[in-house]
Amino acid sequence: MSNYIMTTQSLTNLIISRYSKININELEKNDLQNLKVVNTLYSQVKFTTWASHISGESLHTPASINNEKLGILVIVKSAVTHFSHRSTIRNTWGNKSYLSQPNNILRSPTRLFFLLGLPPLSKPLTSLENELLLQEEQTWGDMIFADFEDTYFNNTYKSMSALRWATEGKVDFEYLLLLDDDMFINMKNLVSVIQEEETKVNTIKENSFVKQSSNESKILFMGKCFLGAKPMRNIWGEGM
Repeated sequence: MSNYIMTTQSLTNLIISRYSKININELEKNDLQNLKVVNTLYSQVKFTTWASHISGESLHTPASINNEKLGILVIVKSAVTHFSHRSTIRNTWGNKSYLSQPNNILRSPTRLFFLLGLPPLSKPLTSLENELLLQEEQTWGDMIFADFEDTYFNNTYKSMSALRWATEGKVDFEYLLLLDDDMFINMKNLVSVIQEEETKVNTIKENSFVKQSSNESKILFMGKCFLGAKPMRNIWGEGM
């Protein structure tokens, strides 16, 4: 999974259709809102803090949002040793003070979080790296750890864990942006694209003879489309 941006409703539809084998088009809106999808593979992943992990204590609640209405929730998939990647993002396009300012399009602030797995048992962190992670977590409060081994072949776990945290963490947001820590995002351009898409949707509704509910959820899913792609059957492939 590469970088994607989607609305809350699109995210709900994606998880339901992919992992519950339910045709969402056949569900009433009330059923869709009350439906809780549990996938035995990804639902077993727990979220924690680095402090809890290295101390062996019970899982603590990781970084969260205190009932804040967000325009865009950004989740960046990162690795524990990518200190410089996270630092670069925090000091450039993901600067906290910059993102926290509501813009005139989304009318709500943006928040950014990093989602990380745990280092593989074959590659334990040094004492210095452990200490740096502790300091980083305490300083920024924007890191979410999921209790699976963070390897190339577990990238699917990381992507699905990010989607799970976004939907199960009681986060109120209009759009979700999911990407890797080696990507640079021009937030102004991104917001402009969202505005263009919203304008298109509103124009279609205004010119449509079909009556639309005033509080109908927006549905938007944007990302790289691989035309003509076929599923990989290699059991050693990424995310298998």
